Amino acid sequence: ASEVYMNRSGVAVQAVCREHGVTDARRVVVVHDDLDLPPGRIRLKFGGSGAGHNGLASIAGQFGTTDFVRVRIGVGKPPTKFDGPNWVLSRPQGEQVEHQDQGIRRAVEAIEVIIMEGLQKAMCR
Repeated sequence: ASEVYMNRSGVAVQAVCREHGVTDARRVVVVHDDLDLPPGRIRLKFGGSGAGHNGLASIAGQFGTTDFVRVRIGVGKPPTKFDGPNWVLSRPQGEQVEHQDQGIRRAVEAIEVIIMEGLQKAMCR
């Protein structure tokens, strides 16, 4: 298994894809945190910009395209003015833990639908 920083996650994603014979980025599902979504909410997206998420930029750079599926899990905005990276790297506290668990459960369900029925069906749920 590869161990890289999130900002360089494209290296690890491409290595796993190569190991499993995946050459089409459209078959890749990337799960990531999203400061713009309330904690525990998920959104599914295909392609588009990484909205400042360095991990997504790294993956897009490795594949040469932004055409891959994203499962965005909301972590919400930081409660104080400290920066986003510190917020997403900190351990959730109190009700944030339950929100995070709900988001992960929803993301798993969405990924199962994506795999079995396709992205469009998952987006309609």
